[in-house]
Amino acid sequence: MRHSEKRITLLEELRAGWRAARRGWVLDDELSDAVWNAVKAAIQEGIVEQADRQTRIDLAALVGRPVPRALRITDFGRDVLVYAHSRTAVAPSPREPAPGEQLVKLLPAQMETLRVFVGVGHRLTRPPVAGLPERVEAAVFSPVEKRWYLCLTPEQMESAAYAMSLRTTVFSCAEENRFRREYGVRVRRGQG
Repeated sequence: MRHSEKRITLLEELRAGWRAARRGWVLDDELSDAVWNAVKAAIQEGIVEQADRQTRIDLAALVGRPVPRALRITDFGRDVLVYAHSRTAVAPSPREPAPGEQLVKLLPAQMETLRVFVGVGHRLTRPPVAGLPERVEAAVFSPVEKRWYLCLTPEQMESAAYAMSLRTTVFSCAEENRFRREYGVRVRRGQG
């Protein structure tokens, strides 16, 4: 389990173990062993607070046994948890391609290439084809796959391939090579 995953698991366990009678304090034996490695960092980050001596004495009186350690989630920790869950829950799904369209999944660098192409299109002798700017604007990012999804027609695919070839000539051939390999669209340079 990565450190960030342990941190979120710790926050989830603290939220699940919350008791009104204990003012939100969760006792050490109520947490899984997997999260204890994340406690020190979580305290330093301000997402978790550790009970001081007097609070542990009060908790011990409440539960009828010694309390060596107790933790609770801070307001900032609650916000971190909300943000962490909303980030994964809001991942939009791409629309289904219409007849004659293809779902294209672009790396961020490829998408940036299309954005630049669309942005300077009015100055090019071979501007983006009709509808490509709108498709680029409507693209959806998948944080899981780390790809931009958009549905393109064959003409828009060729125009996107042309954008990749412009980038290749100026910067890097990686984007064009990947696009050609994944979608089979090749640009013949020098054709107007």
